Amino acid sequence: TKVMEDRFGELRSLLQHPPSAEVFKRICALYPEGEAPEDELTYLRDHLARWDDAITRSAPGAWWGPNQDDVPSLLTLCNGLDFNGLALGPEDAEALARSPHLEHLTSLDQSDNGIGDAGAEALAQSPHLKNFTEFNLRGNHIGDVGAEALAQSPHLKNLTELNLYHNAIGDAGAEVLAQSPHL
Repeated sequence: TKVMEDRFGELRSLLQHPPSAEVFKRICALYPEGEAPEDELTYLRDHLARWDDAITRSAPGAWWGPNQDDVPSLLTLCNGLDFNGLALGPEDAEALARSPHLEHLTSLDQSDNGIGDAGAEALAQSPHLKNFTEFNLRGNHIGDVGAEALAQSPHLKNLTELNLYHNAIGDAGAEVLAQSPHL
């Protein structure tokens, strides 16, 4: 159809730009549901295979639902998820923690939500976060209990960046994070 031809033309045009997180974000905008026809998916996969793995390819949070059985096809091309400011609560973090679809991801931006200690504990206990290198939990009402759960998690041992700015972590929580053998 004309719409698909226009979208594929736009995709081809975007892939002519130097690889960047911004270009990937613009590509994602072409597919609001996270689904692409097989020929476009193959074309995109072939091009992204040449991108440096260090370039963040975060999927918009709208592509993922914690109770989805089927993962949108484009999510498999991503190395991160962006849930920044989606008003997710502890129950959403618990559902996310149960999802095996997180295993191929290396980053999660869960900033400016309201997951609290319960959400932080659920995520910290998830073995599906074992490949994470970046974890943004800024602004989530996490206190010392959540900080302790994160510090004790062997699943977060690959983290190189953990953002806990603008939470309710006190001296005790900061101490356990600083002393963590996993972080």
